[in-house]
Amino acid sequence: MTVKQYFNQQDARWRNHVLGWGPALGTIGLYGCYDTVCAMIAWACGLHYYPSTFDELATAKKIFTRDPTGTMDFLPDNPLDLMFPGRFKTFT
Repeated sequence: MTVKQYFNQQDARWRNHVLGWGPALGTIGLYGCYDTVCAMIAWACGLHYYPSTFDELATAKKIFTRDPTGTMDFLPDNPLDLMFPGRFKTFT
């Protein structure tokens, strides 16, 4: 049985969690909608990550890419593929 978990990027538990790494960091509350959706997909597949812990794993694995300001806080189109090799496959 798949357990559905719905997350809101404005949840007080992680809205102020910093995305990616410097120099000028955003937060899940401001820019983390994709991070939050990816955490819900992972959760539905049995990988229990909250938006904040999903972000921490993406940061540790250096999955984020550079945004126009130079900050590493944009997720690529296939973060689940990169974070969990062989478990996910993105088709465009």
